Amino acid sequence: MSSTAAFGTDASALNLEQRTGALAAATTGTHDLVVIGAGATGAGAALDAAGRGLSVVLVEAGDLAAGTSSRSGKTFHGGLRYLEQLNVRLVNSALHERNLMVTRLCPYLAEPEPFTYPLTHRWERPYVGAGVALYDAMTLTRRGIPHHRHFSKKGVLAQTPALDPDLVTGGIRYYDVRIDDARHTMTLARTASQLGAHVISRAPVVDMVRTGDRVCGVRIEDARTGTLHEIAARAVINATGIWAAEIQKIAGTQTFRVQPAKGIHVVLPKSAFDSATGIFARAEDSVIIIRKWGDYWMLGTTDTPYHGDFTQPRVEEAEIEYLLRNINKYLQTKIRRHDIVGTFAGLRPLLAPITPNATSALSRDHSVLPGPDGLITVVGGKYTTYRAMQPTRWTPRPSH
Repeated sequence: MSSTAAFGTDASALNLEQRTGALAAATTGTHDLVVIGAGATGAGAALDAAGRGLSVVLVEAGDLAAGTSSRSGKTFHGGLRYLEQLNVRLVNSALHERNLMVTRLCPYLAEPEPFTYPLTHRWERPYVGAGVALYDAMTLTRRGIPHHRHFSKKGVLAQTPALDPDLVTGGIRYYDVRIDDARHTMTLARTASQLGAHVISRAPVVDMVRTGDRVCGVRIEDARTGTLHEIAARAVINATGIWAAEIQKIAGTQTFRVQPAKGIHVVLPKSAFDSATGIFARAEDSVIIIRKWGDYWMLGTTDTPYHGDFTQPRVEEAEIEYLLRNINKYLQTKIRRHDIVGTFAGLRPLLAPITPNATSALSRDHSVLPGPDGLITVVGGKYTTYRAMQPTRWTPRPSH
């Protein structure tokens, strides 16, 4: 399919005219699939299903990518820190997806981005070097993404003068992939629309349509007019992220909870950090990452339980102080509070047991959960692996 065919036709123009037509088509007849939620996971599911010949409706309560899918770290990555946790399966899957983005799926949106791991102790070079070497080994090919390289103290300070010469003993450069997350999610939805999916934004699901105990569609409210509409479908996918448990509850059951984890980023001007590469380094309880973002730098992230308003997570002063404190450990010229030109926060949906006092750890991977009959929920996971999360084994065969 040519790029003109995919993105230059009325079928992929997500505007008011398209929405009106999509709403009329969605409320006529019975469709193979309704997908709730137009973040990366939901838009990806709609694209996957439409590409397989299914009749698909994608509904979104707000705007496309309005939630977590526009508030990520803007990086397709394998998750270098997950190697230390021995989660090799997740890293391998994520690296496979990361590489496909650059080499085949969206090279016009994804670009390799260099990061430097600053070494501060002698033991780190063999330890971190082995992990980065394994990271590259799972890539399997040098096509598209360069492999890592070791630097002496002199070499790492030449490429990143901002680092503290009294602390740093050397460095290791490796690569991940920069992506504009909101634009990428929009492209997924537009491509799904071009393949025949009916995309309807600003249409929250307020109820499920049932036949007996089986979910056979959704009832949406048109936020523009307040009118209720029913959409009949053979199956429904719940891809609403932090709202996933609430949608399942509307369907009449509750088999899991979602515990949101808040991650924040701060945006810095180019002048605030003197470096040719981003930085990936250890923080107090996780890692700290600073990366290029256009003519700016983006510093993140935190990972804290969240219990506030899902629609507008706020950046707290203590979270900003955490980021500055941890990055400044490595810097000769410190980043100050007044350097910050912007902030944003996103909520990661972590799957939790239904019993609040259960001792099992919150899942950092995705889960696909059937139930009730006719509804499938996909929750958790990483932006990078949105394709691998698609619940295709539960989707119906085309009815046409």
